[in-house]
Amino acid sequence: KKLSQYADKLSEEVNFLISEEQNGSLSFEHVKSTLAEDSENEKLYLGEEVFCDDNIYELIKNKQVLSLNGTNYMLIEFDYFNYCDISDYVYNLKTLGITPVIAHIERYNYLDVETLLEIKLSGALIQVNALSVTGESGKKVQKKVLATIKSGLVDFIATDIHYKRKASLEKAYKIVQKKFGTEVADNLIEKNARIFNI
Repeated sequence: KKLSQYADKLSEEVNFLISEEQNGSLSFEHVKSTLAEDSENEKLYLGEEVFCDDNIYELIKNKQVLSLNGTNYMLIEFDYFNYCDISDYVYNLKTLGITPVIAHIERYNYLDVETLLEIKLSGALIQVNALSVTGESGKKVQKKVLATIKSGLVDFIATDIHYKRKASLEKAYKIVQKKFGTEVADNLIEKNARIFNI
């Protein structure tokens, strides 16, 4: 729960730092050092959400994309509207030593539960957005996400913070805790992320 509260506060602070910056870009080290002044115990780690298409293999080989905190896990997103054979991409990424974490799986309308299971069995991990859990992305999306969590297919709930987005992680924690218990909420929001060496 502490992490979820920190993430909500952090998203506000990062958005403030970005708005204060003249050209809108900040270095990771600048953000990290600025935020460290406010928090003694919490830390930031570097990573990126990587759009997956046929160029991804070359980008990985040339080290032009970041994994999560220097691990072999990479946050991957796909085209929301046009069908992608995600399991095929997962297989190919695994052969490169990368374990994909599929970002905001709820956005891919072409996926059904059977396909999600196939993606998991291919070796990927599944992430959903906190805003989807809370219903702030719509009630239909919330229903889909909660059903996916109930099925045991979700590994992480995360913020998907981009400029001016809310984190809503604390609210998501409370919803998951109420529906599925404290252990599930702790695992999806904090404990499972320890595989990224945090």
